[in-house]
Amino acid sequence: VDGTTIGDISELSLSDRRILGEEGFISVVVVVNTHASQIVSGPDIHARGFVEDESVFDDVRLLIVSALEASLQEGVDDSYRLQQVIRRQLGRWVSDTHRRRPMIIPVVIQA
Repeated sequence: VDGTTIGDISELSLSDRRILGEEGFISVVVVVNTHASQIVSGPDIHARGFVEDESVFDDVRLLIVSALEASLQEGVDDSYRLQQVIRRQLGRWVSDTHRRRPMIIPVVIQA
């Protein structure tokens, strides 16, 4: 059962649901000014099914900021590439620190 439909569900959907159920979900929102090459706001990190105390992300915030600032200084102004920078930094930190692989959804808003 998926919402109002009953029937077959794809293997991709099942895989996503297993990850969400077993490993959790982390979203990161950052607002950047690509013209000035600076972070305007964030990173704001929110987790579900991963940890109860979001203060555990205090250390990785600094890593994300450093990586984003370096990318912006190198001239990266594409939201997708900046999202990949966030995903790599956070994913590496989560894997090394907590030995988990949650679904990571980065959002970069250009101001």
